[in-house]
Amino acid sequence: MHLKRLIVAAVLLPPIYLYILYLPPEYFLFLVILISSLALTEFYSMYNVSGILKYACFFFGVSILGVSFFFKDQLLNSIIVSVITIMVVRLLIKRDPVSSLSDISAPVVGLVYIPVLCSFQMQIRQSGPEWIIFLYGTVWASDSMAYYIGK
Repeated sequence: MHLKRLIVAAVLLPPIYLYILYLPPEYFLFLVILISSLALTEFYSMYNVSGILKYACFFFGVSILGVSFFFKDQLLNSIIVSVITIMVVRLLIKRDPVSSLSDISAPVVGLVYIPVLCSFQMQIRQSGPEWIIFLYGTVWASDSMAYYIGK
């Protein structure tokens, strides 16, 4: 297991490092959208979110990331519009209000937890790509130390 982790790191880290450091910020936006979409897929499969609600959340997740990249001052408005629209979509799918809170909680939490938090990485990237490398390095180091030292 340890050797497999080292091999994967040795193969993937140099291209990711070069991708972040030398390509324009628009390419980093694409990378964050890709990773955010994969994370949303996993998150929504854990909570059994499916159908049009899932696809609406994907659309709004990408739009939140795009708005945070191109119009930083409109991020909060984008989040509010996204959450309200997801609530309206749920209302149009099922008119019965019995399980409305449980139906809407996982999609909204996933939307705020993944794309909104990933949007801050793009603002960090615009301050300089070395800050993203520093962020990823500290996360990787703390995760590795927790794996090797923790219980």
